[in-house]
Amino acid sequence: MPKLYNVNVDGVMLQARSEEWLRAKYGDKADAIIFDAQQFERLVVVDKIHADLLNKLTGGASIEERDTWQAKELAARAVIAGTASSSQSLMIGTEAHFLGKTPAKIADTIIVKAKAFHKLIGLAGGIRSKSRIAIKSATTQAELDSAITTAQEDVAAGLDSFNAQ
Repeated sequence: MPKLYNVNVDGVMLQARSEEWLRAKYGDKADAIIFDAQQFERLVVVDKIHADLLNKLTGGASIEERDTWQAKELAARAVIAGTASSSQSLMIGTEAHFLGKTPAKIADTIIVKAKAFHKLIGLAGGIRSKSRIAIKSATTQAELDSAITTAQEDVAAGLDSFNAQ
């Protein structure tokens, strides 16, 4: 199956079947169009690297589960501070009841996990941002390839660092 290029030509998104077709149709503009498509493809790769890293370091937690983490953290901090609303107390208390633990113990556990998650978000976000900047500023194919290689190396180093703690 031939490679399809999603390209932007004068503000119009097209799908081209080959570089040859682009060169025949757009002449001197083809190289810039193809490079733009390659940049876009690398940005998609970086977004996938980012998503995979978050997924791996959260133990495969679903988006729905991760959507609860901020509310749980805020409730846990409020429980520890003695400022929890009735709904926050209910949330932490219910989880504590089902786990056979005290609300304070559950709150402490949630806060420890939240701190690790904050670090994870910084790691993943930093790698993604650095990679996107490198891709957007690239002017050659080698620079595009280097941006992806560097992102993969940064992920490996980040995982080593995260797992060492």
